[in-house]
Amino acid sequence: MIGKARWVTCSIIAVLTVLVCSSPGQTPTPRAWLGGGSVNNTFFTVGGGSCNGCSGFGGNEVSTVEAYDPVSNSWSTKASLQSPRFGLTASASNGIVYAIGGTLGFFSTPLSTVEAYDPSSNTWSPKSGLLTPRWKLTSSSVNAIIYAIGGGSNGNQCLATGVVESYDPVTDSWTTRASMPTARYGAASDALNGHIYGLSE
Repeated sequence: MIGKARWVTCSIIAVLTVLVCSSPGQTPTPRAWLGGGSVNNTFFTVGGGSCNGCSGFGGNEVSTVEAYDPVSNSWSTKASLQSPRFGLTASASNGIVYAIGGTLGFFSTPLSTVEAYDPSSNTWSPKSGLLTPRWKLTSSSVNAIIYAIGGGSNGNQCLATGVVESYDPVTDSWTTRASMPTARYGAASDALNGHIYGLSE
């Protein structure tokens, strides 16, 4: 729980099934380790990796951004990230999608890079970077503040971290928050009733 700067351990009592949608006219670009966020009932898929036949970590990081409209059941291509990367996370705040962290290249060095996407102008702009560069992290938003949670703090070996940092879009600044009790990467998170829940295997 982040609202009061502390975390509590919870039990998972349900498993949710995620529906992956595609339209007959256009199929989204296959990617792994991408980010996603929604604005005005449109879901944006951000960056990721496309690794056909390669082995180990690294691969072909991409800057691809695509949007899914559930009303028309259709995909559209949007302006690309300025910094291609995979293992990033993305969250929306006040109508803007933020692409946070990630990595690129064979050695998978963590990045602090943050970019903001404005759907109204279809443009990306750089923002203040993470205090702790990370990839395979997760993020969620509460009261317009974005929380970047956990992740891997080094390259291919991906040392898990419990670091939590919050981003205020108004001041374009990051603040260190209470760390998770259990360091982890590759986790998922979501916000419910002002609390953030971090889940992993």
